[in-house]
Amino acid sequence: MTQQPMFCLAGQESWRQKESKVAQDVPQEWGDLEKRGITWEVLTATTLLHAGADILSLRHPESVKQVRAAIDKLMAH
Repeated sequence: MTQQPMFCLAGQESWRQKESKVAQDVPQEWGDLEKRGITWEVLTATTLLHAGADILSLRHPESVKQVRAAIDKLMAH
Protein backbone atom coordinates (compact mmCIF):
# COMPACT_ATOMS: atom_id res chain seq x y z
CA MET A 1 0.00 0.00 0.00
CA THR A 2 2.89 2.40 0.58
CA GLN A 3 4.33 1.90 -2.90
CA GLN A 4 1.41 3.18 -4.93
CA PRO A 5 2.45 5.43 -7.83
CA MET A 6 2.12 9.14 -7.18
CA PHE A 7 -0.20 10.59 -9.86
CA CYS A 8 -0.05 14.40 -10.18
CA LEU A 9 -2.39 16.66 -12.12
CA ALA A 10 0.27 19.27 -12.86
CA GLY A 11 -1.59 20.67 -15.86
CA GLN A 12 -4.89 21.11 -14.09
CA GLU A 13 -3.33 22.64 -11.00
CA SER A 14 -1.00 25.02 -12.83
CA TRP A 15 -3.48 26.33 -15.41
CA ARG A 16 -6.07 27.22 -12.77
CA GLN A 17 -3.67 29.61 -11.00
CA LYS A 18 -4.10 33.30 -11.68
CA GLU A 19 -0.48 33.65 -12.84
CA SER A 20 -1.14 31.38 -15.82
CA LYS A 21 -4.48 32.79 -16.94
CA VAL A 22 -4.77 36.49 -16.06
CA ALA A 23 -3.95 38.79 -18.97
CA GLN A 24 -5.04 42.20 -17.70
CA ASP A 25 -3.71 44.35 -14.88
CA VAL A 26 -0.59 42.26 -14.29
CA PRO A 27 3.01 43.48 -14.12
CA GLN A 28 4.68 43.63 -17.53
CA GLU A 29 7.54 41.54 -16.09
CA TRP A 30 5.16 38.56 -16.05
CA GLY A 31 5.51 38.42 -19.84
CA ASP A 32 3.37 36.84 -22.56
CA LEU A 33 0.26 35.03 -21.31
CA GLU A 34 0.75 31.77 -23.25
CA LYS A 35 4.47 31.53 -22.51
CA ARG A 36 3.79 32.28 -18.85
CA GLY A 37 1.21 29.49 -18.64
CA ILE A 38 3.54 26.98 -20.27
CA THR A 39 6.40 27.99 -17.98
CA TRP A 40 4.14 27.68 -14.95
CA GLU A 41 3.06 24.18 -16.02
CA VAL A 42 6.63 23.02 -16.74
CA LEU A 43 7.88 24.41 -13.43
CA THR A 44 5.08 22.69 -11.54
CA ALA A 45 5.65 19.37 -13.32
CA THR A 46 9.43 19.32 -12.90
CA THR A 47 9.10 20.26 -9.22
CA LEU A 48 6.71 17.35 -8.73
CA LEU A 49 9.14 15.04 -10.55
CA HIS A 50 11.91 16.05 -8.19
CA ALA A 51 9.54 15.40 -5.28
CA GLY A 52 8.96 11.83 -6.48
CA ALA A 53 5.97 11.93 -8.84
CA ASP A 54 5.60 8.80 -10.97
CA ILE A 55 2.86 9.92 -13.37
CA LEU A 56 2.13 13.46 -14.57
CA SER A 57 -0.94 14.82 -16.33
CA LEU A 58 -0.10 17.83 -18.52
CA ARG A 59 -2.30 20.02 -20.73
CA HIS A 60 -0.19 21.97 -23.19
CA PRO A 61 1.76 20.09 -25.94
CA GLU A 62 4.76 22.41 -25.51
CA SER A 63 4.82 21.62 -21.79
CA VAL A 64 4.93 17.92 -22.63
CA LYS A 65 7.95 18.48 -24.90
CA GLN A 66 9.80 20.49 -22.27
CA VAL A 67 9.05 18.07 -19.44
CA ARG A 68 10.14 15.11 -21.60
CA ALA A 69 13.41 16.95 -22.30
CA ALA A 70 13.88 17.50 -18.55
CA ILE A 71 13.21 13.80 -17.85
CA ASP A 72 15.70 12.78 -20.57
CA LYS A 73 18.28 15.10 -19.07
CA LEU A 74 17.72 13.67 -15.59
CA MET A 75 17.96 10.09 -16.89
CA ALA A 76 21.20 10.79 -18.76
CA HIS A 77 23.14 11.21 -15.54
